[in-house]
Amino acid sequence: MDSATSILKDLVTWPPIGFTNDSVLTDDEAMKVVADGAIMFDQRSRPAYHSKEDVAHAFVLLSLGDGSSILDGVIPSASLADDMTLSLGAALAETVPWRTLEQPSMTSCFGVFPGTITLNRYVASFNRSAPPVEQCSTPASLGRLDLDQILERLWLLQELSSVPFEQTRQDMDFLYTQLVSDPELDNGNGTLEQDFDVLAGLLSSEVWFDFSKPEKQFVAKYFAIRPWDISAEVFFHQILIGAELGRRIRALAADGDDGTEELMSILPRKVAWSVALSSKFLQNLTLERVDGVFASLEESFTLVSYNKSVQLSKVLDFGHTLKWPSIDFVQAKIRAENESEGIQGPWSVPSWTFLSGAVLPGPISSWMLMSCLIDCYPAHRIVLAGLAEMHPQSGIQYLGFTYWYWESIAGKVLGAMQGSKSVAGWIGPCMPTSDPESLQYIRINHKHPRDRIEDQNLHPMIARSSPLGPAKARYPVGEFAFVLPDHSSIVGIVRVEKLAMNNPTPCNSRFSDEYQAAVQFTINNTPCSMRLQYNVSFVAAAGCWAGPHVLHRSYAYKAIRIDELINITEWAGMFAEADCQTAQPADWEDRRVDTTTVLVIQAYGKADNAVLARAWCAHLGLSAVVADINRTCIACAVREAYAACVAVAIITDRFPV
Repeated sequence: MDSATSILKDLVTWPPIGFTNDSVLTDDEAMKVVADGAIMFDQRSRPAYHSKEDVAHAFVLLSLGDGSSILDGVIPSASLADDMTLSLGAALAETVPWRTLEQPSMTSCFGVFPGTITLNRYVASFNRSAPPVEQCSTPASLGRLDLDQILERLWLLQELSSVPFEQTRQDMDFLYTQLVSDPELDNGNGTLEQDFDVLAGLLSSEVWFDFSKPEKQFVAKYFAIRPWDISAEVFFHQILIGAELGRRIRALAADGDDGTEELMSILPRKVAWSVALSSKFLQNLTLERVDGVFASLEESFTLVSYNKSVQLSKVLDFGHTLKWPSIDFVQAKIRAENESEGIQGPWSVPSWTFLSGAVLPGPISSWMLMSCLIDCYPAHRIVLAGLAEMHPQSGIQYLGFTYWYWESIAGKVLGAMQGSKSVAGWIGPCMPTSDPESLQYIRINHKHPRDRIEDQNLHPMIARSSPLGPAKARYPVGEFAFVLPDHSSIVGIVRVEKLAMNNPTPCNSRFSDEYQAAVQFTINNTPCSMRLQYNVSFVAAAGCWAGPHVLHRSYAYKAIRIDELINITEWAGMFAEADCQTAQPADWEDRRVDTTTVLVIQAYGKADNAVLARAWCAHLGLSAVVADINRTCIACAVREAYAACVAVAIITDRFPV
């Protein structure tokens, strides 16, 4: 269904043909004439992975009135998805975000507009942390293997990777006489279930790296430099145990993807991520034997990244999408790297990890990709040190533009600007700061947003956002009405002037102070500044079909023009002093509304209007739904605001740009 164009169809009338305002609709009739093509929002709960307690995490399923499922947001392109997500349920991960190793899932993270997220991601941000599964216990202890033996076994597993696993005498002998040291298990009669318990227990040991932690995921530091040291030996040993466990998980998963998901979900988080890294490592890197005479077996192996050219093409696509200012240097560097054997560099450890393909799921690949771009011009590596801290409020000023990490409030607001793009967790190119430095790492000071979804609000999501309004036996036609865009509200008097970084304060970063960001505007020649003080979220509205739809009168909303926004210093109980040099209306005290009313900001026309709307939200501390009338009707946007428990809906008319 082409939701981007369906809303442009000729408007139907209301009441529908054959009905009057006094008519009453049955439930079936109401679903046909009211909910046809409208979005339904349904919250579901699933047990949290790797948790020792019965903790449920919330997810959102989207469907149309006819029951057909729709996707929420932008799934990363096939190439980037290989790095950003790890599915435990094959293609089903496209529609069920709980079936990925990384949680919240990256398959339902980014909204269709730069600087936005999906309703699923917004709801997931309020899921409470689950107490982790205790370490698996095993009576077995780790056997004594040197690096030569570890590499020899890894090489053999690579050779057997295309062969379905069947427990052989050789496998049992290796596991119970070399990998494991325990006389009681040294009987060669282990079952797959026993193997699973023993290997999971071994990987639970504190001697191993915890690759579920982002700071441990730049794994090239363990193998990029030869000769390999003791940390490399520990790394390869852990990869070997994870690979052995992964083989047995696949063999035990008799019912396919469901079985794999179940086994991975009951493992301790640290163990599950070790298995995932082993799989990624063996899929992208291979140990190749080198002819000759060597002092040790280790020297007879070379580690080859046979997907290097694929990873390099991702870096180039990433740079082109972001309109990277030094793209010529990126192209030259990639051309030279493609013509060389192995990974030559010089590359930083994050870049080396990305090019190797041993990339774990989650947002870590976002930092690696940006590292690759900056590495292509060595003189500009000054900003890399700050990015290595992976702070969510990070950004860089680079040759006349700024680029922002997707969780940064500056990126969320400036993503609405003309020309800004969003790819792999970065937003840009955006306007530069008022600071004269052309190369700069920036960190934004912020407060946590004021609005949030409480647990008790999650479960009735489908009820509080139903296209039919409150459930009843009969639905009077007169209780529904169209909410149509008012194009007379388009104004062209808003202009974004500059991005200011004020009041630098020391923080725990060695490379940057924290700045208070503000966007300065002129509105009808009057200066106005909006401080981006709250790290609010902008939820991209899902696309409806066959709209516009009618809205039930139980959904309270107030529509305003964008130029009226600067006079609103309180909404939904949130208050902030305006920086705009305008007088408050004399009757503003009478205009205060109930917290259940959605403020519909009509930000039609220039992109500057949408920037102002988002900046105002960050100024007051209110998250918002962002919708475009060429994709989502206003009625569905208002109902999604009710579903998300947010008090603001920003409506634009610029999709697709």
